[in-house]
Amino acid sequence: MATTDKVGMFDYRERQRWAPKDRKLPVTLITGYLGSGKTTLLNHILSNRVNLKIACAVNDFAAINVDSKLIADKTEELPGKGRGVKVVELTNGCMCCSLAGDLKAAVWRMLDEDVNVGRIEYLVIETSGVTDPLSLIRLLEQKFGQMYRARLDAVVTMVDADAMLAGLRAGDEQRGAALSQLQCADVIILNKVDLLPREAEPGGGTGQAAGVQAAVQELSAYIRGINEHAEIHTCVRGKLPLDKILDVTQPPPEAAAVTHETVAVPYVIGSGESLRKTAEGAPRRQQQQQSDGGEAHLAVDEFVTVEFSSSAPLKLAAWQDLALRAFRVSSSAEGDGARGGGATVVRAKGSLWFAEEPGEEWEFHLSGRSRYQLVRVGRWGGPPAVELVFIGRRLDVDALRGALERAVCGAQAAEAGAGSVGPTNVGDAEAAAAAAKLGPERARAEELVRGDARFELLVPPPGAAAVGSAPNLLFFRVTGAVDTGKTVEELEWKHKVNFSRLNAALAQAVCGQSGGRFVAHTRWPADEHIGCLVWALGGEVPFEEIWPCLQEQATLVLSDAFSQVLLCNCGW
Repeated sequence: MATTDKVGMFDYRERQRWAPKDRKLPVTLITGYLGSGKTTLLNHILSNRVNLKIACAVNDFAAINVDSKLIADKTEELPGKGRGVKVVELTNGCMCCSLAGDLKAAVWRMLDEDVNVGRIEYLVIETSGVTDPLSLIRLLEQKFGQMYRARLDAVVTMVDADAMLAGLRAGDEQRGAALSQLQCADVIILNKVDLLPREAEPGGGTGQAAGVQAAVQELSAYIRGINEHAEIHTCVRGKLPLDKILDVTQPPPEAAAVTHETVAVPYVIGSGESLRKTAEGAPRRQQQQQSDGGEAHLAVDEFVTVEFSSSAPLKLAAWQDLALRAFRVSSSAEGDGARGGGATVVRAKGSLWFAEEPGEEWEFHLSGRSRYQLVRVGRWGGPPAVELVFIGRRLDVDALRGALERAVCGAQAAEAGAGSVGPTNVGDAEAAAAAAKLGPERARAEELVRGDARFELLVPPPGAAAVGSAPNLLFFRVTGAVDTGKTVEELEWKHKVNFSRLNAALAQAVCGQSGGRFVAHTRWPADEHIGCLVWALGGEVPFEEIWPCLQEQATLVLSDAFSQVLLCNCGW
């Protein structure tokens, strides 16, 4: 981010000096298909807003507004505990249908209570993934009534580049809400380009960069056939300069006339003309005139939501089985806007609580081509609970709920685990019996880990009890020391290799594989300074099934992590 020397006390007057006079409340509408990265983009905006006072209206199609909670949690981590940020929830419906009135009322309250006194300068609206934005555009462009002082600056559509490419190559065209989101856009962001195929097409160049570039060109050509006026950008994890998303600029050089300290250059809100496309022939305009609005798009897309809450924790082995079996989609259903023949979980998200980790909150996501993300949030700030939302097509609601309920520990186990370090506080005799039952499976898994010198099996020192460790858990980590000719201690202390981050990256890489792969990153109970991977034995899915993926991804992760270590000439 650019910086300039200036006195901070003049910040407000400078912004007023260079801002357009009599401006309305600027609004950016963020839309995009399920799992495309809308909440990630919104969190990026909030983390890099500098001086902007931003309000967020967050819509979730389900009754549990997971996105609003995630944004609120991230806001608490911002400097000043998120002062200058306001979050408004719009839950249990589609913003373009049943919740349109709620949005209008929320915007009116902001205009009346916050904008007039300078608490809010910009409004960012995040729609749900099933929203058709046409009626929202009409609402925000009204020239009279409660919305008159709102000014739509841009419609930004997020696209899961990897999922869309897979769908297109399988002959799966965009339709329903996904198509309308592209047609309405002023800015289209191809997100997750790091997941695009790295192999170039025959005759299309060489190297990994050529493969990604060819994929981006293929996607851009397809999008141009739908919307020729929108700006197209690429990014990873929603990271993009704010002036590509919001109508903001940085002040001209003369704004830095007084200098005594170095601060971030504040943003100045523009006039609303830099991003919004107003060509009369634009597909967006034609669609606005032709669309009937209403809830018809929901029938076309056949979306079903399933909410699940539990005041008891989940069993990790049962959750692994769900992730590797129940949530996976068939290859015919892959793609952003897919139309597979069977039941499909298109998106899932929420908070998890595992009996094996009773004090830890986990954040879970499923998106795109059955790619998972499991992130340890930290210690629970309130009463622990499981809260999940699933969105899909032709889902068997009863079957999904039944599978989730079977994954929950019984009340007795939950009570025992809630106040303990370990999962169930079982006695020595019970633990020994459970360990004996899992003996053959554990032996096979440990043999696999020991057979690859890049991995280390974590076993408590002789005579030390594995405090907090359930008898069904297998702890191990990747070190890659054998590839460098150095010891783990040398890599850690002399070359500053963070093995906890290394194993977190491996877990993320495994979970990010298409088709549904899963492994969790945690802390070793015998030494909480050691970050490692954990696998729960005793489930339907054997460790042997996930092991080849672990080895393959370890090769890539280690190659990236040790590229500089291998070139080091420090003498160590």
